[in-house]
Amino acid sequence: GTYINGSYCNNCSVSCHNCDQISTNCTDCPEKKYFFKNKCFDECPERTVPYENICIPECSDNRYLYNLICYDKCPIGTYEDGIICSECSSNCEECKDNANKCTKCAKGMYLFDSNCTEKCPDDYTIYNDECVEKCPKGFYMDDNICVEHCPVGKYDNDGLCEKCDSSCATCQYFPTECTSCNENMFLFKDQCITECPKNTLIFKNECVFECPEGYIPVLDVCEEDSIINYVFIERHEKKSKYSLKKINYLI
Repeated sequence: GTYINGSYCNNCSVSCHNCDQISTNCTDCPEKKYFFKNKCFDECPERTVPYENICIPECSDNRYLYNLICYDKCPIGTYEDGIICSECSSNCEECKDNANKCTKCAKGMYLFDSNCTEKCPDDYTIYNDECVEKCPKGFYMDDNICVEHCPVGKYDNDGLCEKCDSSCATCQYFPTECTSCNENMFLFKDQCITECPKNTLIFKNECVFECPEGYIPVLDVCEEDSIINYVFIERHEKKSKYSLKKINYLI
């Protein structure tokens, strides 16, 4: 609040918080005043903008000031506030027009009516981190979340993903209409069973009446139709030893 004048300390002008060389040459301003060109103002002069407690020149046309840098577009997490970029509220990852009008939420929160909430209201579901009344076309609701496909073990029931019966690995249309089975189970007539019925063959994990093209029945199991290697033991009449002879058979 004083400056050196010879061997004396003289008071600065009442408009200055600190000064140098003369009383009106401010170096710092009182609270709620803005510093610009060694003077203190109630409001920043024209063509300047406030930054904390100082006035700085504004950016050129169609640019916005943020942290002493001019931008063509306000950075993420800020919004256009006149000729400056002001920060969004802590709940918003992105906002528009004001700090609390969110357009995108911070991680773990969901957008609802321009606000960010930790949980969507009842009867709403989550789509792209937003609370919506229903999933858009081509999406299904799974535990209040919109998904492109129902997860394994669930089926589409008029837009809702519901659980298959425990006997099915996957199903369709109904919980008991299986399309694939759990390990050690076999699919037969849309059901999962532990053993295939008589007069059927095992193809992968299904019971079939005929092997598909490219497969042949071997001991009631459909195997690939290809050259199969067999190893036979041949006894030599004059020797007590056994030798291995590899023979290719085309089945």
